[in-house]
Amino acid sequence: MQGGTQLDDEDFLRIVGNDQALQEHRDYRQSGITMNKWGKGLMIGGVATFVASFFVPSENFALRYGLSTGGLVAGSSGWYLARIGAARFEPDSHTVDPSRANYDIQRYNARLDGGGTGSPTASLSLGHNF
Repeated sequence: MQGGTQLDDEDFLRIVGNDQALQEHRDYRQSGITMNKWGKGLMIGGVATFVASFFVPSENFALRYGLSTGGLVAGSSGWYLARIGAARFEPDSHTVDPSRANYDIQRYNARLDGGGTGSPTASLSLGHNF
């Protein structure tokens, strides 16, 4: 938090100057984008395969069963992968450990205060839901 405003993790890490954690955060979000895209593709492919199984003649039971089962497995796996990727963008999905964030906050606030014992005019703090 900065005053009464909740900061995005990327903004927080940039403000406190934790470049290593900032890069980890960006990599985490980028992998979430990748997981979400692949998951959606897998889900669409799985549904298409499942639907295609209905057009296979019933005499070819093995192929029909394989396509329907494979399509269901692929579609549900794709949904799960897309959901995991999307979860990386939820506001409560933090890449920074709270103890590390608290350390960075204390270091930042001390820098603002000039190392003195007074209270800086602008400071950071951990939010209630961190």
